Amino acid sequence: MTWPRHYPSDTSDAEWQVLAPHIPAGTGRGRPIIYPRRDIVDAIRYLDRTGCQGDALPADFPHHKLVYHYFQRWTADGTLTRMHNHTRTGPPARRRP
Repeated sequence: MTWPRHYPSDTSDAEWQVLAPHIPAGTGRGRPIIYPRRDIVDAIRYLDRTGCQGDALPADFPHHKLVYHYFQRWTADGTLTRMHNHTRTGPPARRRP
């Protein structure tokens, strides 16, 4: 039986609605996706907030090597920067016609 985790760094449903569109979809190649992207984002946020080492990540998160893999990939392609900027500034304002 798994217990739901509750950490202060976990994304709320409202935050996830803002962040989810910025997460790249899988390529369809390689291994099938086992962990939801939200779990990966929550793990990255947990590491950032607590400052703990990756191998000290609690067991209810995905494996620390997988989290680091996505952190590297999303840093390299600008995904984390876009997510950060969008949450900091909000969605772009609509122009009036």
